[in-house]
Amino acid sequence: MFSYIIGKVVDVKKDSIDLLINSICFEVVVTHLDQYYINDEKKVFIYDVMKEEVLTLYGFKDIDELLLFKKIISVSGVGYKTAFSLLNNLSTSEIINYIITKNILILSKIPGVSSKAEKIVVGLQNKFKTKDYPLFEYENVFLALKKIGYDSKVITIALNKIPKNLCDEEAISMTIKEIANNGK
Repeated sequence: MFSYIIGKVVDVKKDSIDLLINSICFEVVVTHLDQYYINDEKKVFIYDVMKEEVLTLYGFKDIDELLLFKKIISVSGVGYKTAFSLLNNLSTSEIINYIITKNILILSKIPGVSSKAEKIVVGLQNKFKTKDYPLFEYENVFLALKKIGYDSKVITIALNKIPKNLCDEEAISMTIKEIANNGK
């Protein structure tokens, strides 16, 4: 069992990368394939699956993604592909907030999830403490900023720093200022 591996990206394929480590090349199915470039040195958190005598390595950009992946696949009837699709299309904070807010509609729109969204929400809604994951008071703001190109994690950090009970326009303005201040 691997925890993580660090190596040089030598090939980027349709849904995986080849990671060269000390003259051994590992094929790793990864989330966010667009973040991997040939010759980059990468640290990839690993979940390994042995099925029918074939070892598959699933790779994640950080430990939070890996831990959420493990929670999602722990839900009865939800497999690796469904969990991977969620993580490829939403940030960890988005997934957690949609589970906490029981937003089955948005989760079901993710390719490969559809009818399993309800199972995921029911199976995981008690796994996250609401105080640790603030609910999306500013969900519209989050979605608007994401649509124009801001990173999910950066938006979430900034939203957690602005006052509550603002209108969407004020929240967008303050969030963009907060993002700009953190970039300095």
